[in-house]
Amino acid sequence: MNWLRNLEDRWVLRALRRGQEPEGRRVLLFHQLFTSHEEAAAAPGLPFEGFTTAQLHELILTLRAAGYRFVAPEAPWGGRQVVLTFDDGYASVRHALPICEAYEVPLVLAITTAPVATGHAYWWDERWHHLRQHGHDARSASRQIERMKAFPPTPSAAPQGELDRPLTVAELQALAAHRLVTLANHTHTHPPLTRCTDDRAVAELNACADHLMRWCGRTPTLLCYPNGDVNEAVVSLARARGYTQAYTTQPLINTLATPPLRQGRFTLSGRLPLEPQLARLRTGLSLPRP
Repeated sequence: MNWLRNLEDRWVLRALRRGQEPEGRRVLLFHQLFTSHEEAAAAPGLPFEGFTTAQLHELILTLRAAGYRFVAPEAPWGGRQVVLTFDDGYASVRHALPICEAYEVPLVLAITTAPVATGHAYWWDERWHHLRQHGHDARSASRQIERMKAFPPTPSAAPQGELDRPLTVAELQALAAHRLVTLANHTHTHPPLTRCTDDRAVAELNACADHLMRWCGRTPTLLCYPNGDVNEAVVSLARARGYTQAYTTQPLINTLATPPLRQGRFTLSGRLPLEPQLARLRTGLSLPRP
């Protein structure tokens, strides 16, 4: 309903002009990064944000001009801060590094290690492509994928191409060695941890951590929950395994009062105008899902 979104956008922009802009840390969630909207539209897998390199430039410049500081997760808290995170480990995240270098912006890579280890397509992209090829519309395909998340299938297909493939181990190692990059655990096969037994959740966290240690020489203390799903049992498991910070997908501005293992993240859409989305981010008012 475009008229409702336009009304909400005007309301949020007015709130921003009135100075409704609380301090705190805004964590941003992305999955892929494309060189153009045409490239995003051509991607064969599950549609995510469709964000482009030009939009990432605009985002950084706009928030910098508004007095925001881009920081790494371990940076001291204070003022208005932004953390950039990219989940899963798509190869297209490589487009983000030159931009981050140009502006000295830290970058978090939350890696699901099984696809990187095997080179297979992410299972949700494989299923999305299969379902769409067999006549399912986007809503039906999304519902089926959602039902499969508790017990994700083992991917066996090669990616369709450059737009949906995971990083290679060598590419991940090169990124991880960069001074601006922080690694995060995003589990081995990406099941929602709230739907796992304790033993399976621990196995998922340990397998991811072991792969990252073997490949990159470090074990992350930052966790990004698959699908953002978390409960107290999952928090307890994460804390017991030494994770000091963890991100959900709840859109909220984090402060020192936010439980460190339940921090929120905002998602921006590359398919919607960026200005009102950034106004929502700055005010803390709800953002539309991409």
